[in-house]
Amino acid sequence: MNPFWTSVGVWAFFSYKARKEKKKNDAIYEQALRDAQEELAPQQAEYEQWVQELPALSGPRTFDIRINTHLAEEGVIDMYAEYLERQFDLNQDFVAVIHFDKDNPNHNWSIKVVVSQAIFGYLHHPFNQDICKELEKLGGTATCSAKMRKNDLTGQYSVYLDLDLPITVHKSEMD
Repeated sequence: MNPFWTSVGVWAFFSYKARKEKKKNDAIYEQALRDAQEELAPQQAEYEQWVQELPALSGPRTFDIRINTHLAEEGVIDMYAEYLERQFDLNQDFVAVIHFDKDNPNHNWSIKVVVSQAIFGYLHHPFNQDICKELEKLGGTATCSAKMRKNDLTGQYSVYLDLDLPITVHKSEMD
């Protein structure tokens, strides 16, 4: 028998099995997501209401301020990236809550970044002090748009904020 046709047959078999396994895994993921949404709906609704009441900061839509995700809650970045990839698109904007973390013993001008109630990391920017002072005027906490990017070489995800410096509060929040 020709080795070419044998390899094509083996490839077709494993390709079929992989697609079947992926469909099974997708179904498990979808069910787990529905169960979690149902179970946590009251808490999520309360959180979303709180987030909507926060001042919204606008940016130039460049998403060029990277946050340090090394201090993120374990696994949260990868899980959120998987959620975006499965449900939407990795390039999808999402809302990040930024908070002037006055009690951080390691940094005087610490800005914590939270998404969906999980710590995604901290902003370490040359203008942290200025940003913190502006956040303090807004009550210490505000929201801004964020995006994830995947490094093609390492496969690691990074999170970028869309902030304008100096801080600009979204117009509808000022009305």
